[in-house]
Amino acid sequence: DVDAAATAAEPAVRALAPFDITLLGMGADGHVASLIPGAARLEAAMTSARICLGLDQPIGDPPRPRITLTRHALVQSRATLV
Repeated sequence: DVDAAATAAEPAVRALAPFDITLLGMGADGHVASLIPGAARLEAAMTSARICLGLDQPIGDPPRPRITLTRHALVQSRATLV
């Protein structure tokens, strides 16, 4: 269950913030950090105060459920590289 996994990961990831650097790859469909246009929980990932969020809809390339860092988490990085 991706929601349970994201909730379990939240304290450990939050303890690492602010991040010195975040290195993001890009999916074949152009997404980064599993922030995929059209995803059912994209708005939540962009507006939530959480650090980790489960995306249980199989999306992206390859299409699968995912855990992502939220926008809130990503902007806490001193440097972000794609």
